[in-house]
Amino acid sequence: MRASLRHHLWAELRRGRARGLLRTGWRALAARHDLRLPARWDGPLLATLAVTYRCPLSCRACPVSRRAGAEMPDAALADWVDAIADLAPAGLGFTGGEPLLRRATLPAIEQAVRRRLLVHLNTSGLPIATPDAAARLLQSGVASINVSVDHPAAKVHDLLRGRDGSQRAALRAVELLAAARGQAGGRPRIQVVMAVAAATLDAVPALERLARAAGADALSLIPVHDFASAASRRAPWPRGRAPLPAPLRRARLENSRQYLRGILPFLEGAATPAGCSARRSALYVDPGGRVFPCTPAASAGGPGATATPTTLAALFRSGRLEQAVRPDLCGRCWWNCHRELDIALGRM
Repeated sequence: MRASLRHHLWAELRRGRARGLLRTGWRALAARHDLRLPARWDGPLLATLAVTYRCPLSCRACPVSRRAGAEMPDAALADWVDAIADLAPAGLGFTGGEPLLRRATLPAIEQAVRRRLLVHLNTSGLPIATPDAAARLLQSGVASINVSVDHPAAKVHDLLRGRDGSQRAALRAVELLAAARGQAGGRPRIQVVMAVAAATLDAVPALERLARAAGADALSLIPVHDFASAASRRAPWPRGRAPLPAPLRRARLENSRQYLRGILPFLEGAATPAGCSARRSALYVDPGGRVFPCTPAASAGGPGATATPTTLAALFRSGRLEQAVRPDLCGRCWWNCHRELDIALGRM
């Protein structure tokens, strides 16, 4: 997402959309220093819309598919896209579950693109099984796509993801997207994302080579999280610069070095440092229309805040979402989009 955001900002500059860049700059400054902006400038830097929790996989580390339930109707989904666009975040991520299981997802992406949002998509890759499916997705205008692959060995990946053949299907989706992108003129950015555990760190270099061979631009890592566990983290976070594990030194990864240095301490049980900006910089809407301050808060299965598309802006600007941040989760979070933003903002 970092590289896609950088490319998007340069494109905005070339198009003469200086006002949007200025607004993003003010929001970044406010998020860094915990400042509140005037209402007309206030809003998240990054927003996430989970369109469904249904998923064709049964990943061991993910509780989302087990929470599949009521989903907002398609018309309401369009209203939520407009409500988020009215807040003018720099980027909007579509996620799930598997967002491509909903037919309304592609029209919603197109709607967000028309509203001049940088749109990102997280997918298992399984619905992208044909050249036509890949081409249709690229026609939506999506700026970046993450495809989940957890191990270079198909047997291991399929075991972790709970479905035979899922690794081959995900890599085939990357190949199809890369081929369609070559015909479409070079967009979107395609990444493979690995949910990495201590036991799979050594597999990172091999997976990076496999991802690039399939046509991905990069491999990105996120450590496995367990927000459902109430276990506290007592190990101290390393002072200064933690060493970078050898497998991560041997791979060219999308993540920042500072983020990568935190992966092993996190996996070993260290309490992550304070300083997260998510309460001011992020927004998450789940399939039922509940609103959360960040992805981890939604993943933990809390109640969320009640809102409608017409009240979303007032909710964000009231500060009530900030009060919904759970400090017990903050010390158990090394989520890539939030912590990479903290690093970029100089909060860590």
